[in-house]
Amino acid sequence: MERENLDAAIERRRRMRARRRRLLYLRRALILLIAAALLALVIATPIWIVRGIRNHRDRIRDSQADTKPTVTQSTAPLPQKPAIPAVDGHTVSLGSEIVSEYAVLLDMTEGRVVAAKNPHVQANPASITKVMTLLVAVENIEDLQDTYTMSYKIIDPVYTQGASVTGLTSGETVTVESLLYGCILPSGADATAALADYVAGGEEAFADLMNRKALALGAQNTHFTNSSGLHSMYHKTTAMDMALIMAAAMENPTCRQVLSAREYLIPPTPQHPEGLLQTSTMFNHIGSRYTCVMAGKTGYTDQAFNTLATYTEIDGHEYVFVSMYANGSDKALEDAHAVYRKYCNWK
Repeated sequence: MERENLDAAIERRRRMRARRRRLLYLRRALILLIAAALLALVIATPIWIVRGIRNHRDRIRDSQADTKPTVTQSTAPLPQKPAIPAVDGHTVSLGSEIVSEYAVLLDMTEGRVVAAKNPHVQANPASITKVMTLLVAVENIEDLQDTYTMSYKIIDPVYTQGASVTGLTSGETVTVESLLYGCILPSGADATAALADYVAGGEEAFADLMNRKALALGAQNTHFTNSSGLHSMYHKTTAMDMALIMAAAMENPTCRQVLSAREYLIPPTPQHPEGLLQTSTMFNHIGSRYTCVMAGKTGYTDQAFNTLATYTEIDGHEYVFVSMYANGSDKALEDAHAVYRKYCNWK
């Protein structure tokens, strides 16, 4: 009897252990099922949110499209401006016929690159930077007869760096138009600093405007850090980008007038009772030579060597030629003259 009772007790314990194991397995399976559901929810939720946002945005766009008035298309074709020029299979490769290391000849009329030499290699542009300074300033100045008073804050750093100047003095009040001519003709870094201060409150903010304008023009390989072109390892552009910038400047009537001027008299001030004559560094150097050059800007630093951006009109075509890293200002001008003669039929 005792044996039977013992066997029965053992059987009950075995059944209890088996029931506990089944409950444990069920509990584990339930936990795994819940974890899998939570993981799926975590993965799916962002997808649902993104899809919901996209669907909502599409519904808004569709509703806006439905409310737009129908525009009747004109049968007359709209005039098309040439696309941003690119170096292609028709572009002539310039070689030893020019001294400059980097160069681009751009036909503004046809919107094509006629000839080029290392057009996309970055280099320091030196003072041809001021072509962009002029363009950005003109586009952001409402009244050219508004005035600006020079200060030591503007003038002293320029003299310290040994840059070219206009000759204006601290306390002298001139029109912003005078600063434009002072920027280009004598390549006055004091004028560019004054323009940067007048337009944007300083060099950094003005350089930001220059870089935005460069991108808008398609100048993808350009970064300006200052308005004057004084050397900086981060102040870079290419011959192609500078050609685009020069072409844009020549399409602006005010910039065209400044870049083609040989001299300009800053109106009289107490500091300069007879006015202050500004003469073009480029045209002074050209003299009676290289008469094909009708407008432009020279540049030079010890690191950049000589740079040049020029413009001419030949046989009904407008051309821009930009050259960089020429060892000698005469060499840069000779390069421009040679290229205009050979590839633009200058007589």
